[in-house]
Amino acid sequence: MRTVATWIVKLRLVLLGVALLALLPALKVLPTLTTNNNVDAFLAEGDPGLGFYREVTETFGSDHIIYVAVEAPDIWTVEQIARLDMLTKTAERVEGVEEAVSLTSTDAVQGFPGMVTVGPLVDELPRDQAAVDEMRAQVEGSPLLRRLVAPGGGAALIGVELRADLIEVPSAETAAVSALRIALATTNGGTVLRMAGNPVISEAIEVANTRDTNLFSALMMGLVGVSTILLLRRFLPALLPGAVVLVAVGWTMGLFIAAGHQTNWVTSIIAPILMLVGVADAVHFLARYQQALPHCATRKEAVIETLEAITLPCLFTSLTTAAGFAALLVNEVVPVRTFGTFAAIGVLLALVATLAVLPALLAFGKPKTGLKPPAEGGYARLLVAMDRGVRARPSLVLLVSLGILAPLSAGAWFIQVETNLLENFQDDAPLVQDSTFIEDAWGGCSPLDIVIDAGEPEAALTPEILKAIETLHTRLEAIEGMDRGESMADLVSELYATMSGDPALQVVPDSGAAIAQLLLMVDPETTDPMMDSDRQILRLSTRFQGATLGVQQARVIIDQTEQALEGLFPPGVTARLTGSSLLFMNMDKYLVNGQIQSMGLVLVVLLVAMTLLFRSVRMGLLAMIPNLVPIAAMLGLMGWLDIRLDGFTVMIACIAVGIGVDDTIHYLHHLRHELSTGKSLEQAMTDTVTSVGRALVFTSVVLALGFWIFCFSDFVGTFNFGLLTGVAVLVALLADLLILPAVVTIVGVPKGWLRS
Repeated sequence: MRTVATWIVKLRLVLLGVALLALLPALKVLPTLTTNNNVDAFLAEGDPGLGFYREVTETFGSDHIIYVAVEAPDIWTVEQIARLDMLTKTAERVEGVEEAVSLTSTDAVQGFPGMVTVGPLVDELPRDQAAVDEMRAQVEGSPLLRRLVAPGGGAALIGVELRADLIEVPSAETAAVSALRIALATTNGGTVLRMAGNPVISEAIEVANTRDTNLFSALMMGLVGVSTILLLRRFLPALLPGAVVLVAVGWTMGLFIAAGHQTNWVTSIIAPILMLVGVADAVHFLARYQQALPHCATRKEAVIETLEAITLPCLFTSLTTAAGFAALLVNEVVPVRTFGTFAAIGVLLALVATLAVLPALLAFGKPKTGLKPPAEGGYARLLVAMDRGVRARPSLVLLVSLGILAPLSAGAWFIQVETNLLENFQDDAPLVQDSTFIEDAWGGCSPLDIVIDAGEPEAALTPEILKAIETLHTRLEAIEGMDRGESMADLVSELYATMSGDPALQVVPDSGAAIAQLLLMVDPETTDPMMDSDRQILRLSTRFQGATLGVQQARVIIDQTEQALEGLFPPGVTARLTGSSLLFMNMDKYLVNGQIQSMGLVLVVLLVAMTLLFRSVRMGLLAMIPNLVPIAAMLGLMGWLDIRLDGFTVMIACIAVGIGVDDTIHYLHHLRHELSTGKSLEQAMTDTVTSVGRALVFTSVVLALGFWIFCFSDFVGTFNFGLLTGVAVLVALLADLLILPAVVTIVGVPKGWLRS
């Protein structure tokens, strides 16, 4: 290892130059980083639900709809109808909007007995209350129209459909939502407007992520700088870890962008996480350098001694931390996999940056005379006293630890999965308030499509299928939290009633020929959102309360909807649910499976790594004991505190183990070194905690404080992630200072570690 250290010092200027040159292209592409929180960014390309969803949206149009509620004491007045028309036209002019549908822009069945057509509900705005009342009567008598007004007339709905191609353009959908919000705010004339829908949620997430990322990055760099000054008690050297981690973050994010990735509500924390985790190697380097400097003739010799001492353990700690992140690759939620990939790459690049930057900056000149090794300090003596107490009663330490851990970890049985993005906002957030209002008034704002495939062209418009859809509407109305929807059956039955002149005949006719004749009077564009051009596939568009309900409650609604489809259609006719909200809900199985698989993988990888590092299966197994403790504690806290498993919390276990194992490696590696000098096990353990305990406590406390910075976020998922990960890091530290020495005292070490 000394040969490697010597070569690193000899090539230090070359390494520094290469590091800085490699940073330039990264800095060039960083301004091009974009955001995408659409469902397409979360599911793997092979997901069957995603493929079917894309087929449906290609045929019938996007389900990315913004629901704008225009609230008024009574919407049925001349003034309010005019206001609604102005807002609708304003929405239609916004860049990225496909169409805006409201009472003043929608089509309606018009005509008289023997003559019927479909045209605008209003050719011109009503000028007196009598005209408004006539309009109201027509709306309330039509299943297709009355969905645009809240029961009681206290609000009207504008459905703003965004262009389907916005999904393919980075941040375009969010920009369209923001532009719509601004446009409506300038023309609402004091009317209360409420906005909800999946695009609105995505916009709110992007705004929150942008704010949080900037805040977290600044706070974490400040934390690293201040804490390093306190550790090293010198200003200029304390700036070096921050410089190292900025280089590593620049490299990582440059690769992230070059690979064609966009940030989302999961991957947006890659940079802040690396600022925190990537600083550990630099801190250990500087702490060891301070110890070496007083007895070395030159700074170059101190750097070589430092590299010789810390390169191997830092290599393994970086590999194990990277393994913790890389274990997330088995998760089928794409952003979680992407986060794991680039966090793992970033950790390894942080080690490279440490070895490339620090030797070049520290190896010049002679050390100042009179330097002394860092004083132990009060907490160092406390660590020694703790170590002696553990070695005096190791069995008691293990029993007490087990007594605390067992009931705590039992909370894991109560963990629930949550994929509803709205759950990440506080109850008093405007988005939550608006979504709740719209879902209470209209039965839901999460789009859901029921796609009925007749099996062959020209087969969908039979009386049997349309009557079955009529029955389905009735069944949907009986499901609490589900809107009845709109379909071809509604259009046909309304055409039939108008043609016959009898409102009571608002039913699907018994004759297929009659159905075909009625549709001859309708412009094909009217039926495009409800039927494909081959007349084989029908689409029933509905909404459910998926925004304000947790995934378990929403799952009940979806299950009841699927039960409503059972035995309803003739043989050969299939019915299937789809929609962006449904795809998000179905991610729950990916989160659970990913949690189990990634935890299993990281534990196996770390066991193998520990065994290879310490050349002992027994020490590999022993080293895993304190690293199981933070997993059990974190999962237990999630259950007892009712913190759900989501896209953030699914990553905590792997991250906590990958980070926590670093302390174990540094402790056991130094213990082995002390034993190799001929010391007794007791003395070696005392010298180990004296030597590395200071850096272990420092890095763990800084990591915990850094993760707790995430608690400043208003985004609940980010808050929970920071809270639990910080706790897990501190639990891992306590396990390495208490449980690990107790186990070593009882079990002992391999004979190969001892030197007579």
